[in-house]
Amino acid sequence: MTETVAHDVFISYSAPDKAVADAACATLEQRRIRCWIAPRDAPAGTPWASALVGAIKHSKVFVLILSRGSNGSAQVIREIDEAVGDGIPVVPLRIDDVDLSDEMRYYIKSVHWLDALTPPLERHLEHLADSVEALLGVPPRAPSAQPVQSAEPPEAPAPGQAGARRPSARSVLSRMTRRRWIAAALAALTVIVGVATAVWIVSASGPDGPRTLSFTIPSDGNWSEPAPGTYHAAGQSDTFAWSDEEVEGDLVVELDVTSDFAEQREEGHGEASVIVYGDGIGYTRGSLIFTITGYWQAIVAHSPYESGNWLVFNEHPLDVEPDDTFSMRVEVVDGRARLYVDDEQVATAGVPSGVDPAGRIGLAKYGGSGDVSFADIRIDTSPSD
Repeated sequence: MTETVAHDVFISYSAPDKAVADAACATLEQRRIRCWIAPRDAPAGTPWASALVGAIKHSKVFVLILSRGSNGSAQVIREIDEAVGDGIPVVPLRIDDVDLSDEMRYYIKSVHWLDALTPPLERHLEHLADSVEALLGVPPRAPSAQPVQSAEPPEAPAPGQAGARRPSARSVLSRMTRRRWIAAALAALTVIVGVATAVWIVSASGPDGPRTLSFTIPSDGNWSEPAPGTYHAAGQSDTFAWSDEEVEGDLVVELDVTSDFAEQREEGHGEASVIVYGDGIGYTRGSLIFTITGYWQAIVAHSPYESGNWLVFNEHPLDVEPDDTFSMRVEVVDGRARLYVDDEQVATAGVPSGVDPAGRIGLAKYGGSGDVSFADIRIDTSPSD
């Protein structure tokens, strides 16, 4: 018999909507509503289909992240079929304006939807939590004063610990906005005091062959440089280190990444991201994000927190051991983006027209992932010569 995590809610989503599903999970669990979400709660060594069926069967509410991706996903349809067959109420949270497929219409045409088409998403997630609480018979919450935020961040649960979850939906969705305002203020202060920083812009016609790329680590306490050219990221929030130079045009970036990639089905799994054409602040429009974990790899445009930006998502388990080191190669050449792990191509996609081929190279650690190290980082800005 498949062992399942004690929970009230099963969250069903399509892979490109993982960030929204994680934010929904965080909002519900902040209200002490226990959730089951893949891949976090799938027991290691259990057949995937068996884990899903068992988790749905033991749920009291089925939350569906309804999007373009899930609307056409055979896997999501099978999950809904299981829920309906077991008499579990389905709560769709619609994040894309889509016409329902025939299969999806069959199951949810008479179900009340919650629309989350307009920002801010966090407001809709709170509405979702209210609806789930009503279905679970939780008494309505009494109005309360604005909570006082602690100066110290909450202690992160250990990997695999019951109730482990990502940062709150509010912090996930507002973090980038706060960074942009802070960065703008610092930039203005720099102009006022007359401190000018020269930026070396390297074009595709720059020096031939790969060269070492150096980075400036932020002062947020999440980064360290244990050895020259090695950058280590930790902490429980999204954090970024940026190249000291700007680049432009086609390029290839190669580096070594080390993390606990073996913890692929637990909170705290290894996850490493490289941002190309970034703004030196955070996830932003015009950039490309290349991400590897122990069980999936992806190429994303602009930001992983916006629906529809995931250009490719491959569930490709890596042959991993704890604290493994992999070589990571990122290419943007002739309008095509490619991602390699240990010289094996794991993802490729066309570069969208909205990507601006100029900016900085970023090293990124997602807040919910384990520590990660980036080392021996090299760039070639004339790869097609």
